[in-house]
Amino acid sequence: TPDQGLFWATAGGMGLTGLITRATVRLKRVRTSLVKVDTVRTAGIDETMSLLAEYDARYGYTVAWSDSLARGAGLGRSVITSGDFATVSDLPAPARDEPFAFDPRARLGAPDAFPPGLLNRYSIRLANEVWYRKAPRLREGELQTIGQFFHPLDGIRNWNRVYGPGGFRQYQYVLPFGEESAVRRSFELVSALPAPSFVTVLKRFGESDPGFLSFPRPGWTLALDFPARTPALLPLLDRLDRLVMEHGGRVYLAKDSRVARGAFEAMYPRAEEFRAIRAGVDPGRRLVELRIDDTVRVIVITGAKDGEFLATPPVDYYTSPRAEARLADPYGAWRVGQGVIRCYQAMTEIEKPIVARVNGDAIGFGQSLVFGSDIIVAREDAIISDVHLGMGE
Repeated sequence: TPDQGLFWATAGGMGLTGLITRATVRLKRVRTSLVKVDTVRTAGIDETMSLLAEYDARYGYTVAWSDSLARGAGLGRSVITSGDFATVSDLPAPARDEPFAFDPRARLGAPDAFPPGLLNRYSIRLANEVWYRKAPRLREGELQTIGQFFHPLDGIRNWNRVYGPGGFRQYQYVLPFGEESAVRRSFELVSALPAPSFVTVLKRFGESDPGFLSFPRPGWTLALDFPARTPALLPLLDRLDRLVMEHGGRVYLAKDSRVARGAFEAMYPRAEEFRAIRAGVDPGRRLVELRIDDTVRVIVITGAKDGEFLATPPVDYYTSPRAEARLADPYGAWRVGQGVIRCYQAMTEIEKPIVARVNGDAIGFGQSLVFGSDIIVAREDAIISDVHLGMGE
């Protein structure tokens, strides 16, 4: 629930806390399946950001497609589309009988193979010019399908094949409001290389939530899709990382595979809190991290409090007032058991000495941790036992 740390570690946690087996979500009520869209073409980045700020207050949805390769006065020129879900009265008369008609099928399909290097600075510059010029300077009240407005690329089945066998690399950041100069600078860096982004999208984010690794925050977000084999691409992304950090922003982890650890820690200062929560629900994962950390030579396992190593399940697990509820939830017991198995398996795979510092009772899973260690150092009064041995008597 939202009052628990695990909830906010899971929200935006990219699946790192485990699977979500059940969720309650709040939906937005709409009257039709179509979106009423206004389109405007901007001359440069300043006009783009000004209109995005203005339209955000007027429309429910606003996004800008931007030309990543334009320079000079045209830097950041864009096509902005803004809209809200149409009402029944907005539809032409023949469509009003079926206001929720929806067909998500792709109309076109990309060929099975594209030659390497088809998308490059020259072809994307040409595509950007065509896309920009064909957009109207101003168009109001156009009805678009959900796919056309929210997911235009999905109209082409397997569109990602156009990048060829090298694939593409996505990069997305968010910068706080007030850092518009940094947004402009990011466009300058990309166009100066030049690094061709086939899809370049600029938007504004609203309020954030308490998620430990949640990406959105109030500010400007820019998403770029580069052919992975673009020359000098990785140094460019490193420069963008530094720009984002210097201006209080962060990159989108779900699209990232290369941000350095120091940059990650700076962008997500609550990462350590997230790790602590994840270790509590999946201790085996923490052991995996220690296994691959070259700075760790010995692993010591001990209780968080003196006098309590680990008693799981506690002695009264099956006799307490909550025992009946636990026994009625076999999936819950299975989930706990899977966590125990993962943790113990991780211990057997670690090629580093594991020391069990038994500072209190080790019962159930606790005794498994003890006997799975290489060295045991225990208090004289510590109890090491398995409560399952007494079951059925």
